[in-house]
Amino acid sequence: MLAVIQKLNNIQGIPLTPEILNQAQLSIGDEVFVTVQKGQIIIKLPTQKQDKYDFKNLVAHNSDSLIVKTQGVCGGSPRIRNTRIPVRSLVQYRQCGTSDTELLEIYPTLHQRDLEAAYDYYALHQDEIEQEIEEENSL
Repeated sequence: MLAVIQKLNNIQGIPLTPEILNQAQLSIGDEVFVTVQKGQIIIKLPTQKQDKYDFKNLVAHNSDSLIVKTQGVCGGSPRIRNTRIPVRSLVQYRQCGTSDTELLEIYPTLHQRDLEAAYDYYALHQDEIEQEIEEENSL
């Protein structure tokens, strides 16, 4: 299917036909993971393996959480625990096409599970992270 990238509010999107959604067993409002690998846009359905975090407790103020918010650290933005690496930074790299392998080279203290937690957080709190990115870009 040939598709045209369109502006949808403040983001760009690719409209999918009902036939494609049906073939992928997706409905409007379903969550998917979108990545870029070797110049190709990859859309993955959430699986049990990827859904390994208790999303209700993903953001907490204790050391067991992979994503934390701490007043006075990184402006209170969600970040990878025990680091000053905000979720928004990882999301921005990913939006620019940086692979997970490259990110792990840029941030050698991070692990794949940290990236997955950041992407999961973004999927659940997209408006919050997009607002942070917009605010950062306006400085």
